[in-house]
Amino acid sequence: MDDGIVQTAFVLPVPPSEKAKEAARLFMKKMGFVDAKVATMERAAENYSFFVVYGRSSHSIDYGEIDVPEVIIKKMGRVQLNEWIGKTIGRRLVVLGACTGTDSHTVGIDA
Repeated sequence: MDDGIVQTAFVLPVPPSEKAKEAARLFMKKMGFVDAKVATMERAAENYSFFVVYGRSSHSIDYGEIDVPEVIIKKMGRVQLNEWIGKTIGRRLVVLGACTGTDSHTVGIDA
């Protein structure tokens, strides 16, 4: 795979300017990226600039060498699942969900 283009977003404690753009490019270079391109620079707050920058990674991978075992699962519908629970567990199963107030969207509880 020879793409290696990475999009980064970050804030630097400098006001927006051409010098700030160059600082963003140099920051990317220090992180190991080459050919950095500043896609956008916006004022984030007083004396702070937000950047979206693209850069090419000097690292590559051979996708063909990656070996990950595939997990094969049998999907069951509601009726099949209830039958399986009855045969395997032998009693009713109570499912309880809760949310602590943060990141609830990641598990769908807030839907």
